Amino acid sequence: MPTARGAHTVALANGLIYAVGGVVNDYPSSIIEAYDPATDTWASKTPMPTARQDFSGCGLNGKIYAIGGWRFLNYTYSKIEEYDPATDTWETKAPMPTARWGHATCSVDGKIYVIGGAKGWPVEIIHETIEVYDPLTDTWETKTSIPTPRWSPSSSVVDGLIYVIGGCSDGESVPTVEVYDPATDTWATETSMPTARWGLACAVVNGKIYAIGGANSHPVTEVYNTVEEYDPVMNTWATRSPMPADRYVIAACSVDDKIYIPGGGGATPGVNFAEIFIYNPENELGIDDNINALNLKLHQNYPNPFNILTSIEYELREPGIVSLSVYDYLGHQIVTLISQHQQIGKYQALWNAEGLPPGIYFYRIQAGEQQATGKMVVLR
Repeated sequence: MPTARGAHTVALANGLIYAVGGVVNDYPSSIIEAYDPATDTWASKTPMPTARQDFSGCGLNGKIYAIGGWRFLNYTYSKIEEYDPATDTWETKAPMPTARWGHATCSVDGKIYVIGGAKGWPVEIIHETIEVYDPLTDTWETKTSIPTPRWSPSSSVVDGLIYVIGGCSDGESVPTVEVYDPATDTWATETSMPTARWGLACAVVNGKIYAIGGANSHPVTEVYNTVEEYDPVMNTWATRSPMPADRYVIAACSVDDKIYIPGGGGATPGVNFAEIFIYNPENELGIDDNINALNLKLHQNYPNPFNILTSIEYELREPGIVSLSVYDYLGHQIVTLISQHQQIGKYQALWNAEGLPPGIYFYRIQAGEQQATGKMVVLR
């Protein structure tokens, strides 16, 4: 992503992923950048009228809605601004009844649901209200409050139901999962997430919800790279392969059964990132093939497919401890090829697959906090 940022929003419109606002160089931002997954390219767009952080975004009917948030001097917004990608223009809409930041937002049947969040910093009020926006009439209405008030949860929609997951209350993160049915205006409590956290991102692939990253408390003492999968049909959770780096105050969306997570903050206060991680639930190792971090480039192995011997090349753009390992399709580690400190430069490792069954294997490199993964095929 051209601009490193955290506490931003991500929204999908017409096949493009829009990263909007957030914290850039310690200040709330109005920058908007669009990512095209098909070409792996970014483009800058007209800035949002109101610079803000910890707000929400929602793509609906080809437009993007930026809702609430806050800036310095303890000012919490009720503003909603609509972005039209077709004309690259913004328009201000009717404000939310309740000013808030750190809320969950998603759309069902052409309406936008804004849930929870907080006012002020330090937190003055933790909101329990749901307010629903209708873009066709530019009006708001209030619905039944969420049972567990919290700020910085995440939310996803499956089969018309809104799942609100995690968040923070009184300085401690919660694992709570509560489900809202817009048709009946009622709430139900489901199985808690294994890892309590706030500032996480959620996205849906094939009817399952993936809860990614987040932090443990406020003030933050631990940031997670955890990925946990929720099955709404079975009401069960499973742990999946972790994100390449610890991140929180992140946002995500899914395109073509892959989850895109651009930017976010890490364990070091005030430091935000520009990497875009792409999670593929169909790949047991999680991170999609040939996704490279800023200071690390992993090449496709050659030859591929191969019978016995193949070469794996990579480039380091900063020195550090490097680990390169091979895994089978189920994610079991087969061998570690490299485990040592290396300087900036290009490197090559050879892997001998003699004695192993044919099939798909993965190779993963880690350099410092950054990782990349590739896929290779053994033939016999």
